[in-house]
Parts: sequence; structure tokens; C-alpha cells
Amino acid sequence: MLSNLRFVFTNKLFYIFIGLIFIIPFLYKKLPIRIDITQQSSLPYKLWLTYEDLSIESDYILFLPPISKYISNPDAQYLKKIVCKENDFLDVNEKNYFCNGKYIGTASKYDGNKNEIDNFKFNGIIPKDKFFVVGTHPLSHDSKYFGFVDKSQILRKAIPLF
Repeated sequence: MLSNLRFVFTNKLFYIFIGLIFIIPFLYKKLPIRIDITQQSSLPYKLWLTYEDLSIESDYILFLPPISKYISNPDAQYLKKIVCKENDFLDVNEKNYFCNGKYIGTASKYDGNKNEIDNFKFNGIIPKDKFFVVGTHPLSHDSKYFGFVDKSQILRKAIPLF
């Protein structure tokens, strides 16, 4: 009798454990605040605290990039720094980018595979709910190539931990 009870209890724990293995990742993605790790080399940080409050005051955002011929994975999520936002003046002089007169970066002529790459061209006031984002790596795939990120594409705000 005791061995049967032990067998039933052990089996229940096993099934609970298996159930948790499948449920925890789903629940984790739904948490309002979580720790995320990035594998991108476009920013100097790898560990991030991300949260859902989208009252864009954070310097960093996690977002779905705009559709572009340079994005091979349409489900990719990017984490970049906001350097210019709505009502700021973005000036593009050839491949050099300036926000309100402050230099923010230069677009590369070539991608990582040595193919020529087009850069985003814009001169004027950034429209409502649009953001210009960059990475710190020279070959970072960012707004210099795909243009503005719309507020609707933003998934979470991010704070670098280390």
C-alpha cells in the first residue's frame, strides 16, 4: 500500500514538473517586468531589465523592426537606443546623422557581407510617435538603414544592467 502511494505521489510530481517546464516560458513572456539577455553586438550591454510601461522616457527600447530588405527574420526583436524622437530635428548630410544639430552617427557604405547598403534619408522634424534608434557598433542595423520606429512597434522599454 505504501509503495503504491509513493508511486502515485512520485508520478504526480513528475507530471507537475513537466507541466511547469512548458508553462513557465509562456508565463515569463507575460510578466510586466523581466530580465532579458541580448545576443546582439550592437550595444555594449548584454543583460537588461525590460518592462511594459511604454510612456517612452527610457533611452532604450525593445521593438519589432520595420519591414526592410535587410531584415532576414521578420520575427526578430531589436534592442536599440533612442537618440532622436518626435518634434526633434533630424538632419541627414550624405551618410552623417544629426539630431537637433548634435552628431549621432554615420551610416556605413557596406553591410557585414561587403554588399552596398542604402541609408535612410530624411531632413526635418520627426513626426508624432516616431523614433530614430541606433546601436553603438559601427555595423549596427538601426534607423540609419530602416528609418523610424513607430510607437506601435515598441514591445518594451529597457534599462541596461551590465
